[in-house]
Amino acid sequence: MIFGHQRKRSIGNKIITSGDQDTNGLVCWPMLPDRRQEKQHQMEWAGVRRFLYRRFGPRETGKIFSRFERRRALRDLRALTSPPTDGRFRLFTAIRKPLDLQCVFCNCDVLVSAAVPRICVSLWSMSQSVTTMEGSKPVVQAPLKTPGQPADAMSLPFVVQSMILFCTLHIAYDKFGAAPFLTVGFIALYILVQLCMMKRMQFEIVYVFYLPFMFSLLFNQDLLQTNLLLSINVLGGPVYTRLASQLFLTMCLLAGDVNPMVCLLAVFVNMGFCFVLSKVSRLESLDFVDCNIFSLTLTNVLFLEKVHKQQHSLPYEVLWGTLAAFLCTVAINYILATIVNNNKLFVSIMVPVVFLVCFPLLTNTFIDSLPELPVIWLYHYITASQTRMRILGIWLLFLMVLIPNVLLFKSNFSLNTSRKIWHFLILLLVMQPFSWDPTFVKIALSGTIVLFLAVEYVRYLKLQPFGRQIDEKLRSFADFRDDRGPIIISYVYLILGISTPLLIFDSPVGLIALGAGDSMASIIGKRVGKWKWSGMKKTVEGTAAFILSTFIIGVIAKWYLGYFKDLTVSNWFVVCFLSGVLEGNSDLNDNILIPVFMLICEQLFTVA
Repeated sequence: MIFGHQRKRSIGNKIITSGDQDTNGLVCWPMLPDRRQEKQHQMEWAGVRRFLYRRFGPRETGKIFSRFERRRALRDLRALTSPPTDGRFRLFTAIRKPLDLQCVFCNCDVLVSAAVPRICVSLWSMSQSVTTMEGSKPVVQAPLKTPGQPADAMSLPFVVQSMILFCTLHIAYDKFGAAPFLTVGFIALYILVQLCMMKRMQFEIVYVFYLPFMFSLLFNQDLLQTNLLLSINVLGGPVYTRLASQLFLTMCLLAGDVNPMVCLLAVFVNMGFCFVLSKVSRLESLDFVDCNIFSLTLTNVLFLEKVHKQQHSLPYEVLWGTLAAFLCTVAINYILATIVNNNKLFVSIMVPVVFLVCFPLLTNTFIDSLPELPVIWLYHYITASQTRMRILGIWLLFLMVLIPNVLLFKSNFSLNTSRKIWHFLILLLVMQPFSWDPTFVKIALSGTIVLFLAVEYVRYLKLQPFGRQIDEKLRSFADFRDDRGPIIISYVYLILGISTPLLIFDSPVGLIALGAGDSMASIIGKRVGKWKWSGMKKTVEGTAAFILSTFIIGVIAKWYLGYFKDLTVSNWFVVCFLSGVLEGNSDLNDNILIPVFMLICEQLFTVA
């Protein structure tokens, strides 16, 4: 072979030429002179090393190196990102399942184990946008569209979501008048200008402004300007730029009836929560949009609502006290672990002890409206009513019978079906008891949110003696979103999506959307779905199943359980239709977006 010429290599029945890109994602590199090749090799390998440590940390990187042995790992990872020395085709990846990759190195099949797939998926995504050299001119190949990629401007999902959100804003304008919109006009104009200046915008960023605005408009208009100001944090950029813009708008645009000091404190609290969430999730389990949505939620629950209202409901007091106690306990454990330099033995002993001691004491301190200790009060509160004891007995019976059976027969179902079983169970366990005693169910949901966070905390740290067992069981129900990063977010999203409408407005739309709609959409869409929404993995058949199932369950809840008294059947169908179409065209997590959007639509279409 003459140096500098291309060379062909056969793979199966295909002839691949160096420098070409196959339609299935096969990437080949052309020949380069020795010096340029070595320089490019060094630069790209240094970039991969920085990428590994920055995105996955030293622990995950160590697992990758120990999996292949150090020399073999270096050789294989170099093959992913740098041109081969002999100019021949070195690598292609065939994505068969989210966690089942087959990498072919130098015509040798290597099945990647479950410890490595995240890094291989990320590097595969990087390899789709490689720069090749033809002569002396660099040519950038067009990147392939990967699953879950945000919708481009003017694509069908972009247009559909825009039309649905504009429709709800127009209805809100007709219902509440122009005054609420005028009070935030300058802030909205600033946000619109910033979004237009973005080179490539995720449509999901719009929801960080839309959801707080609509929630404040419908449930607490005193927080309208404050929440819209806090949403500016999602625009990105350096921290000082975001902070300066929020502080400037706070001082210039707030009305006289809003306390500027409270808004300034809220800005710092919100940015602090967002920073912690981004560090814990590594921007993998939660992306920057998710971090901002959760930070806004925590800021409202723990700070703004507490400051703006003098009297609160009992479920809110329980949620605020237990959540604040949990976060303070986690902070104490983090400080102590840092002091001892994260010694595994000491941490495994210290964290449970600190949690068992500090959490009850802090809960008793924060929930100061109760006449006695929270545990004693809860016992007396349950035993004082036969209805509450009956509800608790039903829950315990279902959990003791159903959980072992679901775990036992899980192998008989697909991963998707076994996950949706839990959605159905929560629908059955909460819908009827909530109509019997709403306050007790809301207190139970408030405690369950913190309980799920505590379980995830134990699983995240793999604390002895149950941490690894919990991790193993929860990983068996994990999907591709849970395997992107260190946090398993599905069951946390599920309890939040179900609880939010019930806690705010006694509405079961979260139960109906996730227990019936999302479950049927997923099962029907995967089994019989053929027509996919443009640019999406979701099917039209799944959307139809979502609309039909939510409509039927909602009508049953209205006629037989007393829900949706001020909502007509025709308006309820419109709510289900808009929510179903939005679910089929949005990339934002369904467990958060759809229950909240259905609650907004329910309030907009409610007959006054």
